[in-house]
Amino acid sequence: MKQFIIILTVICMQFGFIHAQNTIQIEFEKNGEIYFQFNVESQKETDWFGKIVSIDNLQNEIVTAYANENEFNSFLKSGKDYKLLPHPNENFNPKMVTYDELKNTNAWDVYPTYDAYVAMMYQFETDYPAICDVFSIGQTVNGRELLVAKISDNINTDEDEPEFLYTSSMHGDEIAGYVFMLRLIDSLLTNYGSVQRITDLINNMEIYINPLANPDGTYNGGNSTVSGAKRTNGNNVDFNRNFPDPEDGPHPDGNAYQPETLAFMAFAESHHFVMSCNMHGGAEVCNYPWDTWYASQTLAVDNDWWIHVCREYADTVHDNAPASYMDGWDNGITHGATWYSISGGRQDFMNYFQQCREFTLELSNTKLLPEYQLNTYWGYNRRSFLNYMEQSLYGFRGIVTDANTGQPIKAEIYILNHELDSSWVYSSLPVGDYHRPVLAGIYDVRYSAPGYIADTVFNLNIINETTVVLDVQLFPVGLMAEFSANTTSITPGETINFTDLSFGNPTSWQWTFEGGTPSFSSIQNPPGILYNAPGIYSVTLMVSDGSENDTLIKTDYISVGNEYLMGNSTITTCSGTFFDSGGDSGYYSNNENYTMTFFPAAQNGKTKMDFTEFDVEYQSNCGYDILVVYDGPDNTAPVLGFYCGTNSPGMLISTHVTGALTFLFFSDGSVTRTGWKATISCELQPIVLDLKVFLEGPFNETNMGTVLNTGNQIAISQPYSGSPWNYTGTENVVSIPNTNIVDWVLVELRDATNAVSATSGTMIARQAAFLLNDGSVVGLDGFSNLSVNQAFSNSLFAIIYHRNHLGIMSANPLTESGGVYAYDFTNPADQAFGTDAQKNLGSNFYGMFAGDANADKTIDDLDKSGSWDFESGLSGYLSSDLNLDGESNNLDKNDFWLPNYGEVGNVPD
Repeated sequence: MKQFIIILTVICMQFGFIHAQNTIQIEFEKNGEIYFQFNVESQKETDWFGKIVSIDNLQNEIVTAYANENEFNSFLKSGKDYKLLPHPNENFNPKMVTYDELKNTNAWDVYPTYDAYVAMMYQFETDYPAICDVFSIGQTVNGRELLVAKISDNINTDEDEPEFLYTSSMHGDEIAGYVFMLRLIDSLLTNYGSVQRITDLINNMEIYINPLANPDGTYNGGNSTVSGAKRTNGNNVDFNRNFPDPEDGPHPDGNAYQPETLAFMAFAESHHFVMSCNMHGGAEVCNYPWDTWYASQTLAVDNDWWIHVCREYADTVHDNAPASYMDGWDNGITHGATWYSISGGRQDFMNYFQQCREFTLELSNTKLLPEYQLNTYWGYNRRSFLNYMEQSLYGFRGIVTDANTGQPIKAEIYILNHELDSSWVYSSLPVGDYHRPVLAGIYDVRYSAPGYIADTVFNLNIINETTVVLDVQLFPVGLMAEFSANTTSITPGETINFTDLSFGNPTSWQWTFEGGTPSFSSIQNPPGILYNAPGIYSVTLMVSDGSENDTLIKTDYISVGNEYLMGNSTITTCSGTFFDSGGDSGYYSNNENYTMTFFPAAQNGKTKMDFTEFDVEYQSNCGYDILVVYDGPDNTAPVLGFYCGTNSPGMLISTHVTGALTFLFFSDGSVTRTGWKATISCELQPIVLDLKVFLEGPFNETNMGTVLNTGNQIAISQPYSGSPWNYTGTENVVSIPNTNIVDWVLVELRDATNAVSATSGTMIARQAAFLLNDGSVVGLDGFSNLSVNQAFSNSLFAIIYHRNHLGIMSANPLTESGGVYAYDFTNPADQAFGTDAQKNLGSNFYGMFAGDANADKTIDDLDKSGSWDFESGLSGYLSSDLNLDGESNNLDKNDFWLPNYGEVGNVPD
C-alpha cells in the first residue's frame, strides 16, 4: 500500500509538471509571452533578471514580469522558482464599437476596433483641417499604422512654439491611455475657440498625440477586439526595452531595433520636442528619470524640477479622485530606478539622446481597464493632462540668430554650473527657437554655435510657472572650415560622400583625402571618394573666401577595415569590425570554442576594441556562454574580464608590450543570442622625436648662433605655409620661448621599409618646430621633444627642412628606445641620405647646406637674383640671410651661396 502511494505521488508530480509545461506552451502560442512572478533578494539580483526578462513591477521583493519563449528559457537556467500568473488579457471582453456605431454617439465608455480607430483619427483632420493634421510615422511588424495627430493654430507652419508629445500604450495591454488620448484630441479640437485655456494651448504650442504606439500588441486578438491584448509587439519584443540606453548603449536588450522603435526614433529626430509623456498601466504613479541610473549613481540634473512637475500632476489628480487613487510610492510620484531599473526605455532615450523632458505615466493598477471605468479615470486625469502640457511654455525661451544676417541658427543653450548628462538644449531650425524648462532660480546661460562667438547672459532670474523670453544674436568668428561625412567606418572598396559645413561664406575648397581616390578635390561637397586599402585615414579641408584661408584636419577620421568573425585565427589590423560567428545580423552557434588574437598593424599601436553591441546567453556566473578577454597574445596573459548576458566589455585597450588582445569564446549546447559587434582600432603611443641637426649658416665651430633671437627677429608663426612646403599647420607662439632658439624648422616623418622607398607618398606627419643652438629640435615650449600621434607600419625616416638651407633626410631608420625615436644628423658624414647631402663643418660636425634662398632644392643663380639681389642691405627675417644674423649682405653671398653653388637637395620626391 505504501509503495502504491509513493508511485501515485510521483505520477501526480509528473502530471503536474507536464500540465504546467502545457499551460506555458499554450500561453506562448496564444500571446507570444507569459506573465509570471518570482522573488528577488537584492537590487543586484533584480538588475540581473532585468537583463533577461521584461520586468513589469516590483513590490516588496516580488517581481512581476513578462517573457517571450527565448527569454523564459534563459530565465529557467537560473534555477529561480517562479509562479505562473494569468495573463492580464484573461476574462477581458470589453464592449467594442465600429466607426459607424461610434460616430453616432458621444460615449467614451467603449473601445474602438482598429478600423474604427484609424477612421476616427482621420475624421479629426477632416472635421478640423485648419488646426489638425493626422499622419503615419511608420508601420508595425504586422503592417498597422502608427498614427499621430498634430494640433496647432498654424498647422502647416513651423513657429516659435514648443513642440509637445503625448503617446500611449507602448505596452499593448496597457490601454486606458489609448482612449484617453483619443478623447484629449477630441476635447482640444471641439473646445478650440470657446474654452480659453485650450485655445491658448493650441495657439502657443505644436501638440502631437499618438494614442496607440503598439497596435499589434493591443489588437493581438484581431482588428475587431482588444480582448487578446498583449504587452509586446508583433515580434514578441518589448520595445520599451529596445531603445538606445544612456548607460548600456545601443541594443541593450540584444534585439534588433524593432519597426516601432525605428519609427519613433526617426520621428523624435525629425522634431524638436520640448516635453513629452508616454502612458502605461499596471500601476498609478508618475515615474520620472532616470530609469537606467539609480539615484545613488546619478540624479537627473533637473531632478527638483521633475519632482515639482510630477507633484503638480499627482496633486491635481488627488483633488479630483478618491483618496486611494495614485497614492503609492511618494504619494503618487517616484524616481524611475528607485522603483526598479530598466535599460532601453523610451523615457531615458528621449531625455538623454533627444534633450526632451519625458516622464512615464502609469494610469491604473488594472492594465486593461474595463470600459465602464474609462469615464471615471478620465475625470481623474484630464486637468493634469493640461497642466503638464502648459509646463512646456515655462522657463527660458527665445530665438537665436546670426548677428550679421539675422538668419536663425542652431545653437546650444547651456546653463553654466548646472548641466549634466545631455540636459542642455538646442535652438531649432528653421525658426531658431529654443525652450528650456527649469526650476525657479538664478542662472547663467551660455549660447554657442560652431563658427560663432559664444555669448553668456548672467543672472537670469526665473520663477516657477513663468517665462523669460531672451532673443540672442551671435557674431560669426569669420572664415572657419568644417565638414562631415555620411559615414566614417567602411569596408575596403566602399565610397564616402563629404559635405562642406564651413562658416564665413567660403568661395573655394581644397580637400585632401589620405588613402582615398581621388586624393584631392576642389568640389564643395565631394561625392564617392573611394577607399580600397584598410587603414585609418585623415581628411583635410582648406577653405578660402578670396582673402582669408582656414584649414581643418580631422586626424584618423576615416576607418577602412574588413569584417572579422569569431574563429580560431590571428589578425593584424588597426581597423575593421569584430563580430561573433553569426556576423552583423545572425546569432552565434551552439557548442563553439574559439580563440582569436588581434595584433596592432601599427608599430606604435595598442589594439583597441569598442563593443557597441553585446548579448550572450546569461547566467549569473557566466556558466553557459562566455567571452573571456586576455591582455596579450594568448590565454596565458592577464585576464581583462569575463562577459555574458548584456554585460558588455565596453572599451578595451591592450597594455601588453605586443599591443595584442586575445578573445576566447565558449557556448554550450542550447540557447544562442545575437552576440556582439566591436569596432577595431589602435590606441597610438605618441612618437616622441629626439632629433639633432646643424645649419651651416649660423654654425660657429661647436654650436649655432642665436642672433635672430636676440634681435627679436624670429617670426612668431611657422614660416612654411607658402610654396614649396605648403604646410597647413598653425604653430605659433606669443613670444620666442627660449633664448637658445636659432630658428624654425619643418620636420617630416615618412613610413617606409628603407630610405630608397621613403618617397613623398610615404609621408605620415609634418610638424613645425624650433631648433636650439646645440642642434636639438624641440616643440613650441622651447624645451620638450616633439611628439606626433600618428600610426606607422614599417620604419621611420625623418626629414628636416629649413627656409634657406637644403633639406635632408635620414639615411637610416630612427632608432627607438623607451618610446623615443632618435636621430643625430651631425655625425658621421653619411647620416643624411644621398650623395654629398651635408656640408662638412669641421671638427667631425656636418650640417645642412646654406644658400637655397628660394627653397627650390637647388643652390643656383635664382637664389641670388630672386632673393639676395632684392634683399641685400636690408635687415629682418629674410630668406637671403643665409647666416641668420638678421642682415642680408655680402657675407651671405660670398661665404655661403658662392661656395655651395651647384649643390642640390637629396630628399626623395
